[in-house]
Amino acid sequence: MFHDRMTSLRATTLKAVAAALTALLALQVLASEFIIGRSFRELEERSVRNTMQQTLRTLRNEIDALYGNTKDYAAWDATYEFAMQRDLDYIDTHMTTDALINTRISYVAFVTPSGDIVYTRRQSSIDGQTLPIPADLTSFDGANALFLQVAARNEGISGVIVVNDQPMLIAAHPILTSAGSGPPRGVLIMGRDLDAAEIERMSNIIGYSLSLFLVNDASAAPDVTLARRLMNDDTPIVVRPLSFADDHIAGYAQIDDLRGGKGIVLRIDMPRDILQYGLSASRYYLLILLLVTGAFAAVILTLIERRILARIISLSTQVAQIGRVGNHQERVALSGNDEISQLGDAINRMLNDLAQSAQRLIQSEARYRQLVEISPEAIIVHDNEQIIYINPAGARLLGYADSSRLIGSPAAPFLPTALHNKTDDGAIRYERDLTLSNGQTVTLDLIAAPFVADGASVWQVVAHNITERKQTEEALRNARDWAEEASRAKSRFLANMSHELRTPLTTIIGYADLITLATQQGEFNRIRDDITRVRNAGKHLLAIINDLLDLSKIEAGRMEIHVAPFSVPALAEEVVASMDLLAQTRRNTLILTIDPTVGVMHSDDVRVRQVLYNLVHNACKFTEDGVVTVTIARSSPESTVHVNGHSARIVFTISDTGIGMTDDQMARLFQEFTQADPTTMRKYGGTGLGLALSRHLVRMLGGDITVTSKPGVGTTFVVTLPENPAQVAEPAPELSEGDVLTASAPDTTRYQERKRLILLIDDDPSVRDLLPRMLERHDLHIETAADGASGLELARLLMPDLIILDILMPAIDGWTVLRELKASSETAAIPVILLTIADDTRSGALLGAAEILSKPTDLDRLERRIRLLLDKRATLTDTGERRVLIIEDDDAVREYLRRALAREHSDWTILEASDGQTALEQCKTSMPDSIVLDLMLPGMDGIQFIEALRLLPNGCSVPMIIVTAKELTPDERDHLHRSAIRILHKGTFHCDDFVHEVRTAVATYAQL
Repeated sequence: MFHDRMTSLRATTLKAVAAALTALLALQVLASEFIIGRSFRELEERSVRNTMQQTLRTLRNEIDALYGNTKDYAAWDATYEFAMQRDLDYIDTHMTTDALINTRISYVAFVTPSGDIVYTRRQSSIDGQTLPIPADLTSFDGANALFLQVAARNEGISGVIVVNDQPMLIAAHPILTSAGSGPPRGVLIMGRDLDAAEIERMSNIIGYSLSLFLVNDASAAPDVTLARRLMNDDTPIVVRPLSFADDHIAGYAQIDDLRGGKGIVLRIDMPRDILQYGLSASRYYLLILLLVTGAFAAVILTLIERRILARIISLSTQVAQIGRVGNHQERVALSGNDEISQLGDAINRMLNDLAQSAQRLIQSEARYRQLVEISPEAIIVHDNEQIIYINPAGARLLGYADSSRLIGSPAAPFLPTALHNKTDDGAIRYERDLTLSNGQTVTLDLIAAPFVADGASVWQVVAHNITERKQTEEALRNARDWAEEASRAKSRFLANMSHELRTPLTTIIGYADLITLATQQGEFNRIRDDITRVRNAGKHLLAIINDLLDLSKIEAGRMEIHVAPFSVPALAEEVVASMDLLAQTRRNTLILTIDPTVGVMHSDDVRVRQVLYNLVHNACKFTEDGVVTVTIARSSPESTVHVNGHSARIVFTISDTGIGMTDDQMARLFQEFTQADPTTMRKYGGTGLGLALSRHLVRMLGGDITVTSKPGVGTTFVVTLPENPAQVAEPAPELSEGDVLTASAPDTTRYQERKRLILLIDDDPSVRDLLPRMLERHDLHIETAADGASGLELARLLMPDLIILDILMPAIDGWTVLRELKASSETAAIPVILLTIADDTRSGALLGAAEILSKPTDLDRLERRIRLLLDKRATLTDTGERRVLIIEDDDAVREYLRRALAREHSDWTILEASDGQTALEQCKTSMPDSIVLDLMLPGMDGIQFIEALRLLPNGCSVPMIIVTAKELTPDERDHLHRSAIRILHKGTFHCDDFVHEVRTAVATYAQL
């Protein structure tokens, strides 16, 4: 086997040298072929191009000679006289057959400036035999008119033409006197056929074979067709091998027809002598290179055998002998003073190191065994089937005093589990529960690592008892679960307590409102002031409860965000207006600045209003004799930050010139139940919940809140919210000036004539064009709007007599527009006809639509409904009796709501019911114009009442206002919004707001 390895070394060396020399030779061959071959091919191509250029010059010389003969005949007095008198003696004298043969002219034509042929003749340029005149030259109109232009320009032309598939050299010159004067009497045209004889003559001139092909000849050789495709302005001459054997090469050039048509292709054939000379030289060079390479290889192999291979084989033989004998004291012997001898010295040093390492290994194994024996951790070695070794600590862990008793025991308790972690060094870490012989169960943390012992693969396992740690972790988990349950219990307690407190608080605040309004016209100023303090205290207490509830919902993960479009300027103006009294009390100037680009925003308007109200209220509260500025802007495009799918953002900046804060105070600013310091709480009041809640709400809305402050200078809060959160599929567009113009401005002249005004809101241009034309009447005027936003704007501006509304519109849909119209006291009484393909008549009736028509629309029915609604609206008066039913189980709240309505509308009939069943019986007897409903009723609750009411005749059309203290789930809220036009929470509205909502509902029912 040793001899085989040596033979393999020699063979490998020989193969390596042969492969290297072969690669070198191949590289030389390729380089030779590439450099020499390419050089000769380029030289050959230049030679062909030069020959083709010479051929073209020869052809040009022939054309110039023909043109010279033509010019000599044309600028001659005799020819001039012949053109005028047309005496054929001139032909017999000067245009004889021999004269034309001597000049190799095969075609002559005398043509007048108008194109008439005076004389023409065609003959063979070899024997003078008369030939027929080509059909292409029987008239001189069309393309041949080019020859007549020479008379007008008083100059000649020459070139190549193709007539009847026969190429011809042609020349034309105006007929002038010998002095070159005129006027021209016509044109003399002379031609020479490029026949086989003429081509052979030119071939003899250039010394190579010349061929001629028509450009439009479909039967031309394939090489000519390919050459034509390769020709362009940059490559007028194409050079290609003529045959597959590459024994000839051809050059191609195209000459266009003088008249602008397709011409001819010239081809010259040349033997490839230049390339053959280059290839022969390359072969001689390669032969010499091969001989030199062979000699070089022989010398190299001899040197390698003597100086390297023989010595390496000797060295290998000695090392193998030492390995077989096992004598670590024997060393290798090698002569010389080169790298191989140095390798022998290195092997001797390695043998010395191996002898020392073997001794150290024996000592190390002894120390390792001692450490394993005294280790406090259990160490087990197994082969996946049985235990091979276990230390005393492992025996004690398993309840045995003698470890030898466990040798051969099953290894199953220590095998890795299905779930385990693999470390970077290849070890496996896992946990197992082990039942001891005494019945006790312990949890072990095991680390298993593979190694080889006596040629077999085994596992070494280190086991650590983690039973106490697991028990501690279980106790911590139980404590955490208990704390979470306590937190949830706290949230439930706060929610239930808030419900119990809101009902009496609503009564207190309601009666305080009524008494305050009643005493404004009397002399009970002191009582009014006292009751006002009670009302304010009640509102303050209710605000604290609301904040606590919001915090508890956030902590419990039950806070819901209801995204909808709303006007940012309107919301901001409302908040600032509510702060005017506080600002005046603190002698502050309250400034509101809104960027004109800020318009509609998609978010939870309730939460945005809550955050903005809290920040402005704090700014006014902590500022005295100063300035509070509210600035609202839209982030610029280049500063737009894409966070959580949001794009453009609205920035609310609330700054004041108040007391300011230190860095330490700002660090505690957003903690629950915390203010800047205790003195601040005592002086200014507050619970410390507002800012913490504001930050929670802002982050839930996808934004952030920051603060900067300086003591004695002031504080600035910056709230950044997304304009269009990711969950909103289609944001509502802002109403720009262009939108208002598109919606069309009102015609004041017609309006003053008291025409009935109808507003059509539809995003379909064809509908906006068709309906006004179909409904055109002398007493009707129809305005149009292309989207919901502009429709709402025009409805408030024009106050039309009737609105036709589409439901399925982009951005703001028809449901939203209808809800906005019925929520406003200004537009609530306007009848609305829904014109849509959506099949949801129930929702339309619940929201107050007067009629629901499906597309495509029956125009007769539409017109009848329009007339009926307009006539009904014209005869409708506000003096008629209205009936409102209040359903509330709490007597005090019911009395408060009744008195609030009676105070504003003494002519209304206010009906009362304390439970749902009684109210349902009243509705069966006589359906009211509007219903005010509490949800938490004894027996039949509010939701059950709604379902029962909708089953009664006209029950679906009665507008309903929900007044409740119940915390609604998202599903309940969505369900109620489909049945009620408004949901009011007890303790959160003023009596004027309540009266306004009821008035809107009554107006909605009245126009039905």
